[in-house]
Amino acid sequence: MSVAPWIGGWDVRAQLLESVRARIRAAERSEGGGDVLSREALSEAVDLLSHRRAQDLDLEALVTAGLLFFHRAMRQRPERRLVEMVAAAQLLGPVYASAPHLVPGRIRAFYAGGQDPWEHFSAETGFTTDPHVWWELHKDPTQRYLASDDDRAGRAYLSLALALLRLARLSAGPSHPLLPQLLTSTATLLSLYRAATGDLAVCREAVEVGRAALRELPPGDPARGLTLANTGLAALELARRLEDRPAAELAVRCFRAALALGEDEDGGHGVNLGGALAVLAGLVDDEEPLFEAVALFHAAAERAGETAVNNLDAALGMLLRRPEPLPYERLAAFCATTLDHPGPDRPADVPLLRVLSVIRQQQAEEQSDLAGLRESVALCRRVLTVSDDPEARGEAANNASSALRLLAQRTQDVPAAREAIALARTALDHAAVAERLDEPVARANLATAYNVLFELTGDLEAQREAVYASRSAVEALAPEEHAEHAGLVTAQAMILHRYASRTHDPGLLREALNAQRRVAALPDVRRRVAAPVGVPARRVTVLCGLMSMLTDAWVLVPGEPLSSLEEAVSVGESALALMAPGDHVESFVLNEFARAQRLLGRAEADPGRLRTAVALADRALALGDHAVRAALVAAEIERAHALDHLAALETDPAAAGEMRAAAAAGFARARDSEGGRTDVRMLAALRQLDAIDITAPDALEHLAKTVDLLRRTVTSGPLWNDREHALRSFSRLTERIITTGLAADDPERLVTLLERSRGLLSEDAMDIRRDLHDLDPERAKELRLIDARLRALDAQDRAAAAEDFAQRRALDRELAAERARLTEHWSRLRGEEPADDAPDLTALAADGPLVLVASVRSGGYAFLLTGNPTRPVEVLELPGLDRRSADERVLTFLTARHFATSDTYPLRVRQSAQAEVRDTLAWLWTAAAGPVLEALGLTGTPQSGPWPRLWWCPVGFLSYLPWHAAGPPTGEGVLDRAVSSYTASLRALAYVRRMPGAPAHPRTLIVAQPEAPGASPLRGVTEEVAALRNLLPGATLIAGAEATKEAVLAALADHDAVHLACHAMTDVHSPGTSRLLLADHESAPLTVAELAALYLPGRQLAMLSACSTSEISPDLTNEALHLTGAFQLAGFRHVTGALWPVSDATAGEVSRAFYAHLTASGARPPRTDEAAFALHAAVRELRAAYPATPTIWASYIHTGA
Repeated sequence: MSVAPWIGGWDVRAQLLESVRARIRAAERSEGGGDVLSREALSEAVDLLSHRRAQDLDLEALVTAGLLFFHRAMRQRPERRLVEMVAAAQLLGPVYASAPHLVPGRIRAFYAGGQDPWEHFSAETGFTTDPHVWWELHKDPTQRYLASDDDRAGRAYLSLALALLRLARLSAGPSHPLLPQLLTSTATLLSLYRAATGDLAVCREAVEVGRAALRELPPGDPARGLTLANTGLAALELARRLEDRPAAELAVRCFRAALALGEDEDGGHGVNLGGALAVLAGLVDDEEPLFEAVALFHAAAERAGETAVNNLDAALGMLLRRPEPLPYERLAAFCATTLDHPGPDRPADVPLLRVLSVIRQQQAEEQSDLAGLRESVALCRRVLTVSDDPEARGEAANNASSALRLLAQRTQDVPAAREAIALARTALDHAAVAERLDEPVARANLATAYNVLFELTGDLEAQREAVYASRSAVEALAPEEHAEHAGLVTAQAMILHRYASRTHDPGLLREALNAQRRVAALPDVRRRVAAPVGVPARRVTVLCGLMSMLTDAWVLVPGEPLSSLEEAVSVGESALALMAPGDHVESFVLNEFARAQRLLGRAEADPGRLRTAVALADRALALGDHAVRAALVAAEIERAHALDHLAALETDPAAAGEMRAAAAAGFARARDSEGGRTDVRMLAALRQLDAIDITAPDALEHLAKTVDLLRRTVTSGPLWNDREHALRSFSRLTERIITTGLAADDPERLVTLLERSRGLLSEDAMDIRRDLHDLDPERAKELRLIDARLRALDAQDRAAAAEDFAQRRALDRELAAERARLTEHWSRLRGEEPADDAPDLTALAADGPLVLVASVRSGGYAFLLTGNPTRPVEVLELPGLDRRSADERVLTFLTARHFATSDTYPLRVRQSAQAEVRDTLAWLWTAAAGPVLEALGLTGTPQSGPWPRLWWCPVGFLSYLPWHAAGPPTGEGVLDRAVSSYTASLRALAYVRRMPGAPAHPRTLIVAQPEAPGASPLRGVTEEVAALRNLLPGATLIAGAEATKEAVLAALADHDAVHLACHAMTDVHSPGTSRLLLADHESAPLTVAELAALYLPGRQLAMLSACSTSEISPDLTNEALHLTGAFQLAGFRHVTGALWPVSDATAGEVSRAFYAHLTASGARPPRTDEAAFALHAAVRELRAAYPATPTIWASYIHTGA
């Protein structure tokens, strides 16, 4: 036993002498008899003998130890008394010979009888020569150790047993017949003590004793196998802890010899030999021992179970971590050969399957080998089938997900991308319970899989999931882990970059760029040893992402310096220099470098850079099937862009024409790339239109394809904001439709395409509700439920508050999933795609002409639908309505209107603003409205019979103008020649005309809210309501505190007409949240989104006496996202509302006049189908009263049938 020679300044021997003597004195006084029998007492006596003076006869130690054994014997159990007395007699023999008076009487009598006191003593060792005593004494503490449940007490008994065996070995000498047994027993107990304490001194002793035992044991001895194993384990621990190569070699020899004995029923010898070989391999830098170890672990797995499998996994990991060159081919061949066994896969095969899948995936990535990726996925699936270990399953799911997303990218395989997402989620689930699985890495893998799905399909919900998962992954890292997880951080940066580019978010792009710069500045680190990636490949990926972000910063960030493009080109040169031929990111690098060169070339008007961009794009395109499809589409677009820019710099007209033709062809190929993202194809389509002449014979066909792509892009958006964003992004298509249709002299096709590009946000609702008319009742009922749920989803989406990121992501996920499910269900119910549902241009004009009026750069145009079957659309040029002039007039009008209607400005300012409004109405008459009416034959005020009707359908920003109020400073205007109505689109007009007609006695609801919380009081509402109740005696009134959202919605369902005398709030930035200000609007707002979600077919009239009920979002002017449009979509055939705020006094005057005309001053029920005539008459009366104040009377419009 290893004991420090001094404790507290006292000799250990002296301390032990004092302690044992104290026990003896207590026993001699008949005190503490039990104390001498204790384990501690025996241990002290044994330790004293171990610390005796070895250079001479240590009578002091012998007498003290002997007396303790004597007193123990006198008090010991009968079966142990003899051996303790013999020990005492043998120790006290030399004492008797020198000082007999110190020896107890019984032992003196024994020696006095003639027994030689030196018989069992060695002068050479100063100790007894009979090992049997100590052998017998060791048995009791050994048994107590084996029976003990207390680790500390057990170790003490084990230590005592070993100390007794050491005394036995000392007694035996080198030739004693008991020595082999003593050595093997000592070796066994040392193995147990080594395992319990981990003491290096014990390890060394175990090796020494084990080797001595092996020298003494004859071949074939039954103890030889255990002794070999114990010696090998001790040597192996020394090798591991001290990096001791000779110890490792000894362990290998011991275990190999043990295995050769054929006594390995539990597989332990094979596992131990494999472990020793693995340690030796690390010490000699040789892979051969590792391959032998792997084979041994796999062979032993059936018998050794989990231990062998874990060791197999570790050894394979060591092979994967070997320094370059990595033994991939040999390891792959070894794994494949080992796995080629009869029968199904076994748990022992899991580590081999995992490693082989990683190698196959790595090789496939480096060589762009699709078959290798598929093999990797198949191997991972085998792991998932056979293993129940969360770590193995998680890693296999992660690796399969990675391989599948690479396959999906290369082959446009959307199901593979979706399976990659599912497997990534499986991996994330396992990471939550498996310690060694890295949860941030699993989240990053999920994010990348979602991003691939977005790149393939344009699925915006997938992109949002990618952003959310990547943010969650990085947030789970500590800052100091960013270098280790450089790949994870750069993956998040690239996902944020894609999202920022799509949403045109400069702030988010800057965040991504800063993160990518940090990663680019880090040293390259291998994040996962199980999936090695070459340093150049990692570097190339990072540089490619940085280059892409720098070019997007130039495009998206206002004021970005040219140096960003110059840096992008420099980064691209570095990436290209590092990139190995055939690298799986080659197409991305070439494409992004082409883009950087193209943008810099355009900025500097440098044809050389533009030609370089073309050459780089050509190299990317030449990769063909070896490249990711999305990168090929992007390269096609880049090449076309560069050619188009070159054409602009080319001085030779013929050469420039050829370049433009080549550019147009390239854009067309990108546009027609089936399976590509619709938003990318849409951008290519717009560029293709720019690159061709509008007079080209096939220009309209190209335009029609672009419109179809626009519809797909918008309607595929899972969330309302996605659809709004798409419309904002492609709003310039309207002008192209007009100019191309005019150039082709095909006004009918022009109007049809224009219609197909407008009102897309409400189109699905109109489509579903149209389908109800021709279906059997059961299917119609089902469609109504789908429609109601879809509108409710949109309302929930548009009204959702700006919650924190995780909460909003959860809501978006729920909304998107439910919308996808409902839309699919609707498509199944509807059956085959219906025939083109474009409105009948002739039938729409049966009740009066429709006028679509638009402004483009070259001038204005009115498209007149007159009902002429031979030429349904007439084109009227309006040269004074060019875009620049119209823009200026609209802006002037909106500014003047604001000043004119606000009491905060002085009277002279308001009067000046009114004059400006009058000027605008006069300009509008001269530039457009007057010529339109002349062309329609509406040349004067009707003298008899009903007034002619006219529907205005202004396109784009022209919707801000009051067309019905246009007129010269003096003389007749539109109000004097026709009854004007409005429609947001031809489809919307057809939609409301399909609604059931008016009943003979319509039920009217009046909602009055003169004092809404947070709004100024409407003092004229009380008087207005009183007048209406006289004209509508049977009307239902909900007023004041009773006018809540719930009450109004319930009442709308039971009435044919509604009059709203209340404030309205318009939010042009978030049109869905525009609302009526009812009693509870602060806590339960009745919004545009919720009104549009209603379906109330057969409702006749909504009179919105409130202010600002028809104001429009500037960049969504073709979508009727206002209160008037919402009531129309809900099913009201006639809606009257205001284009801008009006006073409650004006609202009261208009309302009284309006209902007086509808009811013949209360003599009859309201004739709602005469709503347009009634409003026209009311406005004319108001104009007559306030001719110089057009903002009072020009605001009110009629929309609908």
